[in-house]
Amino acid sequence: MKIITHIFLFLNIILIYNNGFSCAGNEKKSNQKQKVQQLSEEERVVGEYIVTVKEGIDEQFLYELFFENSILLVKNIHNNIYLIKIEDDPGPTEIKRLYLKNNNIDKIQPNYKYEIKSF
Repeated sequence: MKIITHIFLFLNIILIYNNGFSCAGNEKKSNQKQKVQQLSEEERVVGEYIVTVKEGIDEQFLYELFFENSILLVKNIHNNIYLIKIEDDPGPTEIKRLYLKNNNIDKIQPNYKYEIKSF
């Protein structure tokens, strides 16, 4: 009987340890994700977005689509990927809400700032 009690006690300790460890780990990951998201919003070039469009769509389409935002520049970066620069920037959330409804746009994201840090 003592052996069974010790086995159950041991298993409970393992379960408590694992649950506590995984909860702490999940909380840490969640905090890191929030920090990354906060940094991302702060570390963008205001008024600049990277837009991926369907094949066959050209710069003129983007000039017309973003006309209301006072579009300043459309630059082809790669196949179907453009950098756009707008003067009236309502922010990433609103831009995505407005323009992802258009079937010719596959993806739109802010133009984030990147830097290389030495180790």
